[in-house]
Amino acid sequence: MGSSIFKSSQARTLSVSGAALPSYGMDGLPILVPVRLKGGETLGRLDDYRYVLTLRTNDALAISANVAANIDLDKVIGTEVTVSIELEGKGEFIPGLAGNAGMGNVGAGIREITGLVSMARVIGEDGRSVLYQLELRPWSYQATLNQDCRIFQGLNVIELTDEVLSKYTFPVEKRLYGPISGRAYPARDIQRQAWESDWTFLQRVWEEWGIWWWFEYSDGAQRLVLCDALAGHKRHGPAYETIHYCGPSSKRIDEEHIHELSVTSRLTTGRVALVDYDYMRPLADLTVKDQDPRDTAHADQEHYAWGDYSQPLADGSGLSGTPNEATSEARHLARVLMESKRCIGLRAHGKGNLRGLTVGHTFTLTGYPQQSANREYLVVSCSLDIEDVSDQSGTGQSYRCEAEFEVQPANEPFRLALSVKKPRIGQEKGIVVGPANQEIWTDAQRRVKVQFEWDRQGKNDQNSGIWLRVAAPWQGANRGTAYVPRINDEVTVDHYNHDPDQPIVTSSVVNATHEPPWRLPDNHAVSGMRSRELHGTSSGHVALDDTQGQIQTQVSSDYGTSQLSLGNIRRILGTKGRQDARGKGFDLRTDLWGVLRALKGLLISTDGQSGAPGHAKNADEAVGRLTRAGELHEELTQAAQKNEAQQTGADQSEVTKAIKDQTDAIQGDASADENEFPELKKPDIVVASAAGVGMTAAQSTHIASNVDFAVTTGRHVGIAAGKSLYASVLDIISLFALRGAIRLIAASGKISIIARDNIVELISPHLVQLLSQDAIKILAKNTITWNAGGSQLVLNKDGFFVYTDGKCLFHASDVKNELPLTVPTGLMPLATHPIELSCSALAMVELTDPAKGGTGSFAAMSPPPPATGEQSAQGTASAPPAASAPPADGHTCIYKLKNIKAAEVTWDMESTDYWAVYQDGTPMLDPTTGAQRFLKYAGGKGTFGLEFDAKSGTITATVRVLTVPKRVRLRNPYSGELLSNADGTPTCVPYETFADHKDPGITNRIIEDRPASEVANLAMMKQKIEAVLNQNAYKLTIAKCPLGSGCSCQIPVLFRVEFGTDRQASYHATVNLFAQAERADSGNWGEENVAPMDGKYVNIKDEHVQAHETGHLFSFPDEYYDQGGAVHKQYINVETNQSIKLALAQNNSNKDTWQGTTNENVMGVGVYQKVSKTPPYYLYRIRDWFQNETGREWKVI
Repeated sequence: MGSSIFKSSQARTLSVSGAALPSYGMDGLPILVPVRLKGGETLGRLDDYRYVLTLRTNDALAISANVAANIDLDKVIGTEVTVSIELEGKGEFIPGLAGNAGMGNVGAGIREITGLVSMARVIGEDGRSVLYQLELRPWSYQATLNQDCRIFQGLNVIELTDEVLSKYTFPVEKRLYGPISGRAYPARDIQRQAWESDWTFLQRVWEEWGIWWWFEYSDGAQRLVLCDALAGHKRHGPAYETIHYCGPSSKRIDEEHIHELSVTSRLTTGRVALVDYDYMRPLADLTVKDQDPRDTAHADQEHYAWGDYSQPLADGSGLSGTPNEATSEARHLARVLMESKRCIGLRAHGKGNLRGLTVGHTFTLTGYPQQSANREYLVVSCSLDIEDVSDQSGTGQSYRCEAEFEVQPANEPFRLALSVKKPRIGQEKGIVVGPANQEIWTDAQRRVKVQFEWDRQGKNDQNSGIWLRVAAPWQGANRGTAYVPRINDEVTVDHYNHDPDQPIVTSSVVNATHEPPWRLPDNHAVSGMRSRELHGTSSGHVALDDTQGQIQTQVSSDYGTSQLSLGNIRRILGTKGRQDARGKGFDLRTDLWGVLRALKGLLISTDGQSGAPGHAKNADEAVGRLTRAGELHEELTQAAQKNEAQQTGADQSEVTKAIKDQTDAIQGDASADENEFPELKKPDIVVASAAGVGMTAAQSTHIASNVDFAVTTGRHVGIAAGKSLYASVLDIISLFALRGAIRLIAASGKISIIARDNIVELISPHLVQLLSQDAIKILAKNTITWNAGGSQLVLNKDGFFVYTDGKCLFHASDVKNELPLTVPTGLMPLATHPIELSCSALAMVELTDPAKGGTGSFAAMSPPPPATGEQSAQGTASAPPAASAPPADGHTCIYKLKNIKAAEVTWDMESTDYWAVYQDGTPMLDPTTGAQRFLKYAGGKGTFGLEFDAKSGTITATVRVLTVPKRVRLRNPYSGELLSNADGTPTCVPYETFADHKDPGITNRIIEDRPASEVANLAMMKQKIEAVLNQNAYKLTIAKCPLGSGCSCQIPVLFRVEFGTDRQASYHATVNLFAQAERADSGNWGEENVAPMDGKYVNIKDEHVQAHETGHLFSFPDEYYDQGGAVHKQYINVETNQSIKLALAQNNSNKDTWQGTTNENVMGVGVYQKVSKTPPYYLYRIRDWFQNETGREWKVI
């Protein structure tokens, strides 16, 4: 039998060293020697990393009892102490065996355990020795002694770890492989250390991402090891890489072994589901699932939890940042949680005299009766109790070593169970921050930057704080309140699910420097809202004054002191609030201009409705007065016609008919529906007074009517003019007095009655008197004739003639006959004044005269009629009818149109959300989910510029488009790498709107920038688009021009598209431009439009897709519903179930409106025809805009 060649490297199994441990003499002999080491370690559990080292004073040094018992322990606290454990290795030397087969003490050496002294104490005496105990903890223990609150932005878990641990001087080794092999951990918008110690915070984050840790020791130092894969664990050294099991009944062996072992299998969770919500992608389904059940019964129970993987771009970069890949990140987090549940399913617990068994290392078990248990294991936990042999006799101290451990199979995934919950955070205070020269700092999501009150790093500027959403009542799709907290406002921040990483601003509060809108307590009865001018002092408010007996509602703007006050009117001035009383009722006032406009009619009345009974448009009193006035008007008209002052059935009868029609329209038609209010069928203005109406003007008053002007009174009409009364009438002046006289009296001037082209008649059944206190002169150029009782007297150039069958009697004092003499008549010739009228005036005459082919009404100056009935449902008015008047020659259009400066307009596309179907009405299903697709088109808009140039007489609609070159890359679904072709060029596919609006984590289609040099000719694209949209050379002309089709007022309408690539310039829209598109949309175009065929993509021969998508930029809806067109909302059951009105969409009898389906038009399937049509109604909204700008009615020709 051979002898061992092992030579011990230290005198005892245990030795201790430490710079702060007391020493003796010049040689620095240790005063304290180790007696016992007891403690343990567990993967990823700091509470289990604890060793208690028992020491005694070294009797060999003959230290006095006073010195031995009074070691300064404070000098030891916080210093590192290393315990060295001698390992004898295994095996005995056997000479003569080949190679290393006979080697003894294989793996012998020293095992170190180093820690910080966290506690030191004297525990008593043992003979001549004094006993001490030191508690050793890893250096990370000091990271549990602090508490902090701070936010880390834009860091991944590794960067976060480095940032937190940067103030600790101990080494960290990272054996990290990433969530997906070869990829880095993703960054998080914000990660908050919420009143936690550094270590608790890191432990929580590491557990979430599947990172665990342990400590390794060497050269008197301790090293933290971070790991996320089993490949990061190393095997034990030669002495422990294989450990034999030797049970109680087994033959004893002379090496360290396991003498007790139990293998436990547990029922565990087999499936995990996580869900999250990202308000930047509210329609995205962020649910992920993972399953890996153990091979046991009932192992498929699901653990459903809220995830934490959505990142709404809340860090410093805000909306300019890159969205995270939520799906792939969620899959990793779900896998981590699944593995943390599963890994406890198979564990083994054992004991043995194993002084070198180390946590975080693996070994192979042999000799266990259960054959499947003889495998490689990872040491998850190990506790060690070593007591060394005493160098004194009589102490009863002998060597012993006992290790208890927990292991799991090395081929089973390992993760830490979640042991640290996120702190629950309630409401907190914050301050809105931003640039020094701004008052509001917000983004497209109406978020504001908030710096918390506890934030010690923030500097109260735009680089501080985080972007937070602001909660407000009643928020939805382009609706709700719109308040943006301003810089320096104090806000209350709450947290979803009390999660410190999900804050939201819930309210603003006042403080000593940001006081209430109205001074308190003086204005305790006033509620409402008050805003303030940016960078100024002016304000606006909506105030509700609830003072008892004096309630008031007031809407006010300091600009022009414009106000609407309702109720008990009292001035509310600035922050002072309630001031002097100003009246009762309502007061609408401004120092600027005022406009009162109602599209369908307006009633202004002082007829009482005390307490507001009945409905708002009730005009019974007004209608009664108008009816009685109309009857009086009609009776007097009939009287005038019976007395031949007018033509029967004409003249003023036309006025009485118009009065009756107007009164009927004001009264409306009776309805059985109590919710229908019939008054004001037409857009009339009704001014009604229970007393009188007074009108006054400091300068001129002009009352104009395109048709008739009627005045009816029950008593008198009085006209008093300070200077003159003029009346100019195109046709007839007819004055009729039923009972009294007609008097024309000139107090000082003459009275002239002149008929320039007809006779003058004076007719009476009684006496006609011509009286003069001076002379009466009757002059005639040709003949004067008197005729009475059958006798006649004629004067003309031939002489004086008397015709009678009675007497001719002269009474004269003298009668003479002299030579003939011609006397001048004294008459000046009447100058001819031919009637010359402008085009517009002639239209006013002829188009209101049915006898001349007119319609009986004239609306050239009126706004477009309000849409009603079916027309209202469609949202599009029919084209105005062509004027029925014949062409008028010889008249020049005199409209003087001014320039309309270029203005940006945003018009709704008038589509809405609906359930997608195919052409035959079959539901269109999502191939991923199998559910019917619900299309979101509500709120779609087009923004572009409109202008009118008077010099060229042209309306131009221009959309400026920023083109961003893009491409769709394919990604390997397993490795996550972007694919490339054999020649190294990127593997790209055409853009497809449905596929590329889904999560790239599902489709593995990645949109990225492409070189601008790849873009083809934008000028050619522009030319092609404009050729389609302007193909009909449409124009606007006066709707009822008397010249008919020959009207000289013809305004061309041009559509223009301007492409740009300078991202600093201003644009109406941004379009991602792909080399090819299978199905484009308004924001994503293809330079070429292709279709799949036989496994490849081929160019579509006839297509106008770019013109179609430009139509959307001009707010045109789609004219197809098959497979998802943004069709006009008239074809959607908006009030019920958001389904297609299939019959109407397939065949709308009204062809002068947006169609539900069409094979001809560019906004329909006609986009794929050689010639795509653009009907006139494509221009109706531009026509309506021009009508509003010019105040005249136009039509498209």
